[in-house]
Amino acid sequence: ELVSRASSSLIIATKQLNDLIGQKDPRWGGDRISRKGMNRVLNAILALPTDGLPVKLQNDAEKMAFSLGQKIINDRFIIMQHHINEEIKRLKLAKEQANVTEETQEKGETNE
Repeated sequence: ELVSRASSSLIIATKQLNDLIGQKDPRWGGDRISRKGMNRVLNAILALPTDGLPVKLQNDAEKMAFSLGQKIINDRFIIMQHHINEEIKRLKLAKEQANVTEETQEKGETNE
């Protein structure tokens, strides 16, 4: 359920971020994100969070874009971690099956 929620949240946040970029929207104070503003937002999104260092965004649109970008990163992490865990389970199961097959073959050889 967590993965399905993260998947739908990722799609919604991505659409909202796309709608926010380059448009004058009254929901975000009517501000448009400039090219310099977009650079600030992208640097803030991609920088690892550092305690005590403020994120210098200039208007509500930039702050909202930052928030959406962080949400997208969080959702992608949840989805990727789920796929990694599924692959680990699959590999462990394949290894166990290979061990069982080897043991069965060894028993068959010793019985003959």
